[in-house]
Amino acid sequence: MDYSQLVDEHCDRHADITIAAQPVTIEDASAMGIFRFDHGGQIVAFEEKPTHDRLVEAGQSIPKGSSFGGHSADKPFVASMGVYVFSRDVLLDAIEQENAADFGRQIIPAALGRYKVNAHLFRGYWADVGTVASFYDANIMLTQAGAPFKFYDPALADLHARALPPRRAPQRVHGA
Repeated sequence: MDYSQLVDEHCDRHADITIAAQPVTIEDASAMGIFRFDHGGQIVAFEEKPTHDRLVEAGQSIPKGSSFGGHSADKPFVASMGVYVFSRDVLLDAIEQENAADFGRQIIPAALGRYKVNAHLFRGYWADVGTVASFYDANIMLTQAGAPFKFYDPALADLHARALPPRRAPQRVHGA
């Protein structure tokens, strides 16, 4: 993710808080923090790890007929990626609140309706690595053929080649 795009959108929309988000399937949504939006794209609700029944009841994150798009039929929910941009004063106020220790369970829900909270929809590769098992799985997946993300960028190949130290031939030890 290019974080400068996230920060630019935060500034352009005059947001108090901007949260990186990504459309997800109903199966993935129950393990994440899910947003609900108003017709203009403002986040109005946040649920941390809703049950499958609750997701079926809600149907989708963005209301029908909204001017704000971002989901599809196969990914009807918009989930938090756990990447936040706060305006300075809002962050200081948020962390001074009593018992404010967790973004997903306390700080973000308390900010809704009080501050302008927007989502930055990211459509590139991202994996939720909130557990050791999911971190391991994401790393192993990236080593396999057909991985959804490639670390090699041909546009940067020449730069990387120049940044590497020179190769040295192995030295032989005489008399051994």
